[in-house]
Amino acid sequence: MKAKPFAKRLVSRTALLIEAAAFCVCSASTMAAVIDGTLTNIMVPQTSLGLYINVATNVANGAPANVPGWDLNPFGQLALSFFNPTAPAGGVYVVSGTTPVALNPGDTISAASTFGSGSGLSGFHSTQDAAYLGFRFKNELTADAINYGYARLSTTGPNGVPAVVVCYRYEDTGAPITVAACYPDLVFRNGFE
Repeated sequence: MKAKPFAKRLVSRTALLIEAAAFCVCSASTMAAVIDGTLTNIMVPQTSLGLYINVATNVANGAPANVPGWDLNPFGQLALSFFNPTAPAGGVYVVSGTTPVALNPGDTISAASTFGSGSGLSGFHSTQDAAYLGFRFKNELTADAINYGYARLSTTGPNGVPAVVVCYRYEDTGAPITVAACYPDLVFRNGFE
């Protein structure tokens, strides 16, 4: 068996690399990523401030000044509620009327969802271990593009407090995201149940 001359192998390999690069460039829009937040099992303080969370930078604190660009704010001394950042306008939480809706795996969050300030209370007032809060936010890591996500909450009846943000996810291209089971343990996050 005779080997190809070096020049022919070089041309073949160069052509293959050009094809692969073209494929990557042409398919960039399909390379969306679902990002798992690194903060897990965060207790929501039962205070009038609660917990401020910046979803993209994975920073959480009870004081808004310590969480620049915060996106979510569950709070409540006697009952769980949600405070809204100023952007995006029109609210960040998936609602029915003014009440945040407890979503289930399989539900989709997108531009077609109804968003509001989250001033209503009933969506998360029973004891729940796997209720999902849908949201949208301006992602400072993607030039302030609107991204969609969800957070799994564990709440206690009859008023939703104490509450824990178990885990959260978002889609980083602005595409819709479908709620899937979200686990705080990295082994279970990868689907090994």
